[in-house]
Amino acid sequence: MTCVEIRLRSDFMKKPRKGLKVFGIVILVIATSYLTINLIPRPKFPGVNPWIIQEGERPMVIAHRGGKDLYPEGTILAFEQIVIDYDIDVLEIDLALTKDDILICSHDLTIDRTSNGTGAVRDYNYTELLHFDFADSFSLPNGTNPYDDHPDAKPEKLENLFINQSDMLYLLEIKNRDADGEIASGILVQLIEDYNMTSKVIVASFSDDVNAAFRELSNDAIMTSTATGETTKFVLMQKFKVGLFYRPEHAALHVPMDEDLGPLTIRMDRRHFVKEAHRHNMAVNFWTVNDEDDMRRLIELGADGIITDSPDLLLNVLADMGW
Repeated sequence: MTCVEIRLRSDFMKKPRKGLKVFGIVILVIATSYLTINLIPRPKFPGVNPWIIQEGERPMVIAHRGGKDLYPEGTILAFEQIVIDYDIDVLEIDLALTKDDILICSHDLTIDRTSNGTGAVRDYNYTELLHFDFADSFSLPNGTNPYDDHPDAKPEKLENLFINQSDMLYLLEIKNRDADGEIASGILVQLIEDYNMTSKVIVASFSDDVNAAFRELSNDAIMTSTATGETTKFVLMQKFKVGLFYRPEHAALHVPMDEDLGPLTIRMDRRHFVKEAHRHNMAVNFWTVNDEDDMRRLIELGADGIITDSPDLLLNVLADMGW
C-alpha cells in the first residue's frame, strides 16, 4: 500500500467520525431544548407572584368565610366588621348563584345550615333571601349569639364587596358545579373585570371542570389555584420526587396540612413542599387552621397564607412571634 493510499484511507475514516460528532452535538442541543421547554417548570404567571411572601414577611391572615368563629359566616355583618376589628390581609369567600344569577357569599348551596330558612340558594332571588335570619344558628365559642336577628345578618353580594372593599385581597371559590358552575364562572369573570379586581383575587373551585371553564372564560388573565385533580397531581409528584416534570398552570395551591390519598397519608406541612411550590412560582395557602400549634408550625415553615375561622387567634400567634 502506497503512502498516498494510506493517507486517503485515513482521511476517509476521519470524516465519518467528524460527522458523528456533529450529529451528537445536534442531538444534545435538541434534547437540552426539549428539557428546557417541556420539563423545567414554567410558571403560569411569570415574574413576581404577589401571593408569595418575601423573606421576613408575615404570612397572610386569611379570614375563612369572613371569620366564621367570630361572626355569622358570609354575611354583610361579617365582612363589614372583620376589617374593622382585625388586621387581616385576605377575605376567603365561597360563592353560590341565586335564582336571579347573583353571586352571594355562601359556602353551602342550601340555606338550611346557616339560616332559619330551607331550600337551595338557586331557588331564591336575592331579595327573597333577605327575609331570612342568617345568624339564627350562629354561636360564639362561649355559646352565646349576640347577632340573632341582626339587620345585617344577611348574605352579602360579591359585587357589594368589590364596590365597598376594593382595596382588600380575595380568595374566591365557586361552589356551583356543572352548567351552573360555568354560568357562575362567566358572571365572576365579568365582575372582576368590571371592578378592576384582576390583581386582587385568586379564584378556586374543587371542580377541575369549573376551574377549566373559568380559565377559558377569563383567557387565563385572572390568577387561579389548583382544583382537586391538579392539586393531587402536584402533591404526588412531589411525594415521589418527580416534581421536575410538573408543568404549573396556577398561581397558588390551597391545601390542608395533610390528606389521605387512598392508602397514603400525604403531609403538606413540610418546608420542602412549600419550597417546591415556590420553585414553580406558586403560593401555598393552608386551610382550615384553628389550632395555635399548627399555626406556629406553618408560620415557621414559610406558608404564604393561613386560612382560619379565628383570625384573632392567628394574629395573637403572630404577635407572640414578633409580628
